[in-house]
Amino acid sequence: MPTREEIMLFIRQVFERWIRSTDDIWVAFYRLLLDYAHGVPRITDSNRLRKGIWRERALKIERALAEAIGCHLSEVEDNLNFLMRSLYPPGTQRMNPIGIAFACAILYLVQRFGSERYEWKIEARIGVEVFQSLRGLRRRSVDIVAFHQGDPFAVISSKWGIRHDRVRDLQEEADVYKKEIPSLVFLVVTNEFDRARLQKVLTYPTIDGVFHVRRDLVWQAYDPIPDSLSGLRDFTELLSAFS
Repeated sequence: MPTREEIMLFIRQVFERWIRSTDDIWVAFYRLLLDYAHGVPRITDSNRLRKGIWRERALKIERALAEAIGCHLSEVEDNLNFLMRSLYPPGTQRMNPIGIAFACAILYLVQRFGSERYEWKIEARIGVEVFQSLRGLRRRSVDIVAFHQGDPFAVISSKWGIRHDRVRDLQEEADVYKKEIPSLVFLVVTNEFDRARLQKVLTYPTIDGVFHVRRDLVWQAYDPIPDSLSGLRDFTELLSAFS
């Protein structure tokens, strides 16, 4: 299996080809990481996509992707899932590779489009590289940490999807880190489309911001925009926050 360093190099190479400006970022994310389930883009748990409202929402996303990529609807699937097609044998379980690659892609983009005032660390080891007094935590590392003048400034928790039974993990993560450093900024970057899961993260008091790969697609999926998701921000706004 490829190492994290090999994944990072792969992402750098393809993103340098695919991304000319921040407008290209969301399509690059989906070309790299999104796959299909039951004949539609996997924007939620695959069992939801067989029929009903979630299948209709996935078809809206498919149409948006076809337009953005410039291909026929029947060709969208062939233009996605580039990471797994390129680096892993068929049948490889996706969860860990996608999680690692999502964090690597975010790190590449904040370094490329953000300010040089920040230093970045991916998978920072708790008790060693960050939060030195928090040895013994169940969680061993932090997805992405931004340092400013040597001190932790922000944590980015990268979650391609937010499982319904893992929402509390994000909340606890924010609580623990901000108890250690009250001034810390805790942010979440995700591709989750489920309104209830997003709302639980958006409204949690120690989570300072939630950024979606393509917020406008969430709006399109629901239409009209749910009031409960009004605080959701687009990934490009994260880059502005670190510019």
